Amino acid sequence: MRPTLAGLMALGRFPQRYFPRACLSFTVIPGTSKADVSAEGLRFLDSREIVGPIPVMISELMVALRRNVRVSSKVEGAFRIDRPEYPETAVREAVANALMHRDYSPDGCTSQVQVTMYDDRIEILSPGGLCRAMTVDRLGELGVSFPRNQALANILRATSYAEGFAEVGSVVENKGTGYFQIRASLREANMSEPVAIDHITAFEVALYKAGVGAEAGRFGFGLGERAGGGGRGGVWLPEGAAGGKIVRSVTEWSDETGRFHIIHVLAPGTVECDIVDFLEEAPAPVSSRILMDALGKSKATISRALNRLMDKSLVERLGPSRGPGAVYRLVQ
Repeated sequence: MRPTLAGLMALGRFPQRYFPRACLSFTVIPGTSKADVSAEGLRFLDSREIVGPIPVMISELMVALRRNVRVSSKVEGAFRIDRPEYPETAVREAVANALMHRDYSPDGCTSQVQVTMYDDRIEILSPGGLCRAMTVDRLGELGVSFPRNQALANILRATSYAEGFAEVGSVVENKGTGYFQIRASLREANMSEPVAIDHITAFEVALYKAGVGAEAGRFGFGLGERAGGGGRGGVWLPEGAAGGKIVRSVTEWSDETGRFHIIHVLAPGTVECDIVDFLEEAPAPVSSRILMDALGKSKATISRALNRLMDKSLVERLGPSRGPGAVYRLVQ
């Protein structure tokens, strides 16, 4: 007798002894892009590698998440209700799905599941795209489940979370309800639909904060309000982004998916949106000092916002990369 990979990942004490990259990474980025740094020059506000069997990794991830999310309190009657900025059900189900459905082949085991927390969203990236008959359009259909790892799914359905953590009950239901629960919990929290992207070698889900305008998914894979197009490609606006400011729409071509559109949407009231509004009215390129004075923001806040806009190719810098001679304008 010998243990199987599914048995080790669900029930083993330290499966990473045999599969070092079959783990979970959690990173907190001080901005909306991996290029952002904090005012103190830090690239990561929190970064850790989480190991152990799948039930423990999920619970440890939730512990790390609770340390980094903001919690708002509301008094209803005689009780105070705390609401984290991301519904725990949505994050937990998304991470459980990523760990269960990821690619555990020899090639797939060279990469870990990644959970990255930005200022405006949480992204969950798992090795291996959707498999079998599952497509992005079918995600969230009750009763539809095509697990890549049937043995692992069966074990996790009968496995409870480890003692000592807040999570209780079975790790998964394996009845095709996981993505439905993600969408339902986000909707209950007045948050936009999850944005799902099925890459060739990975599957990505992004959960956006309430009131934040999300960018439409590349190749039109966003699960939201359809804005036009059909068949291959098309244009999609994630639900909740309709009230944002559409800054730029770019049409490109892919041999895999045909014509697709990338739409940049900025949430009203954000520094990025205010900068774009100001640059639209400015008769000439402006310096960061002018933006600081006009918007009443600090140098660090303006610099981070400009970097995010330049990462999205919405704003370009003219002149030297450093110093007082640099000015900014909208990309035409």
